[in-house]
Amino acid sequence: MENRLVVRQLSPGKIEQIVEVFQECLVDRGLGSGVPRYTPLIATAQLVASLGAKCAIAQRDVQDPDFLAEHSAYYSRWTSSVSRYCFRIHFFSVSPSSGNILEAIDELADGPNCYLGFVTLRPISMSPVAATILSPPTGDKRFLLSKDEFRVNISGRPFFVTGTPFMQQDNAVGACAQASIWMALRTLRRKEGQAAFSPAQITTAATKFLVMRRTLPNRGGLSIEQISEALRGLGYAPHMIPLRRSTDQDLSAEDIGRCKKTLYPYVESGIPVLLVLFPAAAEGHAVILIGHHWEEVPSNLITLASIESTGRKVEILDAASWVEPFIIHNDNSGPYLRLPEKSAQGYCLQQAFYAIPLLQPDIFTDADEAQALSIRLLEHAIHVGANVQTEAPEEFPKIQLVMRTFLQERSDFRARVVDSDLPKEVKDYYRLKWLPKRLWVTELNAFDGYSEAPDRRKLLLGEILIDPAGEAEGGAFLSIRLGEDLVPPGNTGVGIVIDRDALNNKIKAFPTPGERATPLVRDSV
Repeated sequence: MENRLVVRQLSPGKIEQIVEVFQECLVDRGLGSGVPRYTPLIATAQLVASLGAKCAIAQRDVQDPDFLAEHSAYYSRWTSSVSRYCFRIHFFSVSPSSGNILEAIDELADGPNCYLGFVTLRPISMSPVAATILSPPTGDKRFLLSKDEFRVNISGRPFFVTGTPFMQQDNAVGACAQASIWMALRTLRRKEGQAAFSPAQITTAATKFLVMRRTLPNRGGLSIEQISEALRGLGYAPHMIPLRRSTDQDLSAEDIGRCKKTLYPYVESGIPVLLVLFPAAAEGHAVILIGHHWEEVPSNLITLASIESTGRKVEILDAASWVEPFIIHNDNSGPYLRLPEKSAQGYCLQQAFYAIPLLQPDIFTDADEAQALSIRLLEHAIHVGANVQTEAPEEFPKIQLVMRTFLQERSDFRARVVDSDLPKEVKDYYRLKWLPKRLWVTELNAFDGYSEAPDRRKLLLGEILIDPAGEAEGGAFLSIRLGEDLVPPGNTGVGIVIDRDALNNKIKAFPTPGERATPLVRDSV
């Protein structure tokens, strides 16, 4: 491969052709011949094939900033020479008619969006898959929440891909934890305005104050404490959540329900979650949670609370009941993989030990606290409504709710409100109300029909907004909106809003139209 840019035509679904392209690039870097056996590389080829790639453009001598940092920290000190440059292979869902590389690039750029993303290959024999961003697979109901749109320039023409960055660990400068942190940071980089960090820099941050093994090469990986320190040093507030007491036993079925309840709000918020797994009789391993699939018939419903007040009964179920499985990036297996609850082989949720969501330092109220506060606020609102009801208590219908809690940027929340089918009065209220930069949103949805919620059914009965920079124990809510299903019977078409001014703590209530709406967040891929 002598030219810096080479175009290759591919037959859709032919994994062997994609592997051949990878292999040619590896051979060009002197990394041997024969079919590669690297699991992440094969998994990446399978993903590209499933996306229907019809064309590949191989770009040689790429100065990938992450590998340049790795090279400077470690490989430049080797006695033998290691190249500083990588290969980058771009994939497209259409085939250009021209064989001329620049004409092909212009044709691909001027046509409809066909860019599937890229794979970077570093010149390291045991860990070739470097910074990679590919579109997620399509098909069944799945929700990829930790993602972003990335711009790529090829010979002066821009291309765009939406996905979650992936990287295979290079355990000379960083093991699974560093690779997972890198993937999380790159996903949040533009959204949070944070700087980019290479695996070598992540290792340096993790071992600045606590060194347990060799720092370079860092083949032993990081401890939980070092992971926490790395995140703190990189500008995040590490929130270590224990999911089980010991590594000796896997999670029970009941424990798995609690684990899903804990993880789901962060995943649903688009916050990457570093999940530390400890399989039986094996070393710990870190993966990153980035989304989830949808189980239309939950195998186990997770009950959050049962409220009974003056004859009124409300059962609250967790939206995490419909999550199975989670979606992960696993640096030693591949991108966009399933993490089932249980598995006789491979990694599964049952092996979860610690979870570490990447939270901003100004998030003082965590997901569990926000959810618990929402339940208390709802219980109080229902209790007040039941006490002012003049009809007999036996006339109160039993209500089953599905509670879904997630953290959202103020701008995203308002944009969703504008595009929603909420009543105009409610839209105007949310658009004009003072809100902090981020807010916890708890949706209150009808249980009946929730299995079809991804199809945009009108199930939203109300929502509760909580200030994440407030004190949960002090009841720092922003707004409680209850539709007609949640107010006393006889008020057809009428709902209520309980508003709290976060700046002076004044609380007021006023009626609003109470009809149902569709959920405010529900993006699938």
